Amino acid sequence: MVVSTAANPGSEEAALKALRERIEHLAEAPIIHRDYRSAVNAAVGAYWINGQARFAQIADVIRQLLAGNGIEGYQNRPARLQAIREEDLKEAACR
Repeated sequence: MVVSTAANPGSEEAALKALRERIEHLAEAPIIHRDYRSAVNAAVGAYWINGQARFAQIADVIRQLLAGNGIEGYQNRPARLQAIREEDLKEAACR
């Protein structure tokens, strides 16, 4: 999971504090099914869009190979993203 934010110069601490509070809230609050489905669909859509560029395909194949998933890891990534459960998101937020 990657979390990022943009902040104006000088307000980095306030942005970091707000980001931490939001992550803590996500870890404690129940995940709304609509938000869960939107997140999964956004991840799959981003995968397909990013995969249109040849360099992105090569980078993703290399990541999957280095992770020990083989070429099947690259080919099955959309299905693996679709298989993410709501509980998985909660667990990731807690970590």
